[in-house]
Amino acid sequence: MSLLEADVEFRYAVAGKLGLLELLRRLDSIEAELRNLREDFNKHEVEGARRFLAVEEQLAKLREDFNRHEIKEAKRFQAVEEHLKRHDEELKKLREDFNSMLTEIRSMNVRLSRVERTLEKLTLDIEEEARLVVKQRVREVYGVDIEVEPLILPEVEVNIYGASSEICVVGEASVRAGLKLVEELERKVERLREARPDMLRPRVVKVIYTSLSLPGLADAAKERNIWVFKATGDIVPPPRSS
Repeated sequence: MSLLEADVEFRYAVAGKLGLLELLRRLDSIEAELRNLREDFNKHEVEGARRFLAVEEQLAKLREDFNRHEIKEAKRFQAVEEHLKRHDEELKKLREDFNSMLTEIRSMNVRLSRVERTLEKLTLDIEEEARLVVKQRVREVYGVDIEVEPLILPEVEVNIYGASSEICVVGEASVRAGLKLVEELERKVERLREARPDMLRPRVVKVIYTSLSLPGLADAAKERNIWVFKATGDIVPPPRSS
């Protein structure tokens, strides 16, 4: 038996004799193929292991990158949340300030409405007062008795107007009077001359009636021959000619 195992040639000779030579050759070929397959498998196993390790390394790197990105995004999200929180606080403060401002505006509107009503009443009162005083003063200065009323025309409006056959009085009444009212009265008189000369007379007396004379009124009125007065007396004396 030991001779069969040690001597291949002898074994083949014996096997051939026994009719097993072809079978042994096939078995040897299969054994060689198995060895080759095992070697190839080992090579592939090593290569596969190498690839697996490479994939694992890539996965680990990706995991690290993802974790870094996640941490970075978490910080960004936190920063955005803090910014939004500050923005909400600012909006809340702005809303409170706006509501406070609205309350103040409403209060101011109420006060303004009261002031406007008071001014309107004062304006109506002083216009009525002006017409009475102008009528009296024209009688005293010029010896003419005229009715003084507001003049409302499509072309122009004045709140003091009175006329006789030879003289007419054209003017404005205001609680406060300054240079602006002087210029306004001049424009209105010129407008009457152009559009409605029939409302004027050979002698035109321009008047301003006021409770408070602002700086510049007296000088401007003197230059333009405008009579300025209030209930207690003259601010600019009446012109003796026109």
